[in-house]
Amino acid sequence: GRPYYNASVSETEPSTSDINKIIDDCLKAPSAANNQPWQWVCSNGQLYLYHDIVRSKSSWDPNHFAACVSMGCAIRNLQLSSARLQYRADITFNYQNINLPEEPLASIRLVKDTSEKVSQLYQEIGKRQTNRSNAKSKSIPGKVLNQLRQSLNTYSTVDMRLLTDPSKKANMSVLLGELERIRLLNSDGHRDFINEIRWNPEENQQKRDGVDIRTVDLTNTERAGLQIGKDPDVISLLREWQMGSGFDKIITKGVDNCFGLAFFIVDESSTESLIAGGTAIQNYWLTCSKQNVQVHPLASAAILFNTVNHTNNLQRDELMRIREIKDTVFGILDINPNQHILMTLRLSVHNAVAVRSLRKNKSDSFIEISK
Repeated sequence: GRPYYNASVSETEPSTSDINKIIDDCLKAPSAANNQPWQWVCSNGQLYLYHDIVRSKSSWDPNHFAACVSMGCAIRNLQLSSARLQYRADITFNYQNINLPEEPLASIRLVKDTSEKVSQLYQEIGKRQTNRSNAKSKSIPGKVLNQLRQSLNTYSTVDMRLLTDPSKKANMSVLLGELERIRLLNSDGHRDFINEIRWNPEENQQKRDGVDIRTVDLTNTERAGLQIGKDPDVISLLREWQMGSGFDKIITKGVDNCFGLAFFIVDESSTESLIAGGTAIQNYWLTCSKQNVQVHPLASAAILFNTVNHTNNLQRDELMRIREIKDTVFGILDINPNQHILMTLRLSVHNAVAVRSLRKNKSDSFIEISK
């Protein structure tokens, strides 16, 4: 008999214009501390995603936990952008290459397919933002919460716990604040923090990555304290004197005033699981954007809980306290000790923010190889 022929599918090579539009959308994905840990290459109409280890290097994250989640976010943008241009993105992952910056983590073949459905979430790729405002949140209607949860329906490997109970949220606020203090008083954590903040507009424009200090909701006193805290000798003294509780407020103010915390959970921390989890988180975040729910990602719990098993950068008292906090957090969330927190999103309803973090120039993250 005649072979099956699908008229909606074409093997024609994607145009340069379409490739560039898709890459533009991929580069808008969120990443840990806005480190943009990706390099994209186009050769003969096929896309390749590489892990830029230099950008994602962190003493707290030797296994590239955060980079995998970031890659997953970019992959979700890729899927949405491809579908908008009526391509099907056939993705082949090489998960073993997460540690090999010269080898592609993923190869993407774009097949023209007019049956691809365009998601309304595509419009949110450029609107999505991180909102670090500590303003008091309005309530989020149950109908909206249901839509947010439904955005995870197709991601079977990812679970989510939404914490809104005032008492439990207050307890969680204290614990997350203490984790942030541990991170900032640790010499390696302090160095990473100083390096990821862009302290003035000139530095921000020059580097086009990291966290613009203007996006962090700080009082003048708190900002002055952070400036003083840039000195490692000050941090050493604070640790010696068992002080530094002011660092807690970087987290606790926002958590106390938010509507709720969404904790994303996976059963394993393999590269495959983490990338899939990042894809789910981005789908959820874009849905939040569509519903006018403001999001602030909090990564300390995910990174520190993972770090305790893979690093020598922590003192014994730090390790013990992080493990105690982990047990308490897992108890509050009622999750299995063998599971992993992938990310925490702080959810609020208040005004959007005017200042947004910059992205690197496209030429720094994308190479198009001529035929």
